[in-house]
Amino acid sequence: MKDKGFTYPAKRAPLPTSLDDTTAVVDLPGRRRHGYAFATTPRQSGPPPAPYYTDLSPDRKRDFDLAFSGPADSGDDVSTGTGTVRVQRQGCDAEARRDLTGDVTVWARMYYTPEALNGRLDAKVRKAREYTAAMSAWRACMLERGYAYRTPEKARDSLTRRFLENKHRKKESKEEFRKREKRVAVADGECAIEADVPAAAVRVRQALIATLPKKDRAALAELASYQSEAVKRAEATLGR
Repeated sequence: MKDKGFTYPAKRAPLPTSLDDTTAVVDLPGRRRHGYAFATTPRQSGPPPAPYYTDLSPDRKRDFDLAFSGPADSGDDVSTGTGTVRVQRQGCDAEARRDLTGDVTVWARMYYTPEALNGRLDAKVRKAREYTAAMSAWRACMLERGYAYRTPEKARDSLTRRFLENKHRKKESKEEFRKREKRVAVADGECAIEADVPAAAVRVRQALIATLPKKDRAALAELASYQSEAVKRAEATLGR
């Protein structure tokens, strides 16, 4: 991007949160500050170039987009094994992905295929005994705090509807909504930690991988190998 006349304010990202680390996944300090982030948006919540990009003139934004993503017609449809995604083959973003994985097609499969296969397991996770037990404990915990939501998703959905209603009919002030949002989000998080919901979901999902068709399990193993190599290249690039 620098060679094309742009600053891309990259910053070292934090290590990803382990999905079975319940306390880290829930992030109670963040919930206490922002709730579900409907009414109070965390600072710099966009990708690294967001503040820089916002200040560019319309012409410079078009040039930035071209440098970053390449021409609009330079993409190809790539099969991920569970659907098709459009992948750009030109631009700095494509070059970086190619450097890491050898080919943008590999990058697309590595990024989208596990996500899609993971989605196939959602319904089974919700019915698994360990997960339903954790959710029962979560509901009991929430009832003790005065909330009768069936699931964390229902709690979020309820707050989303209330937030939208307030924008149109002003049932309560922004400050009143923020306080309500934070109370529900914190209660949800505390009960998730108490019931160990995130870790239970991960354990169930890991066990369910064996139920996927053989070709899908083989694809996951192949993509895990590609990812391992990509991580090594990334670490070499960063000098770690």
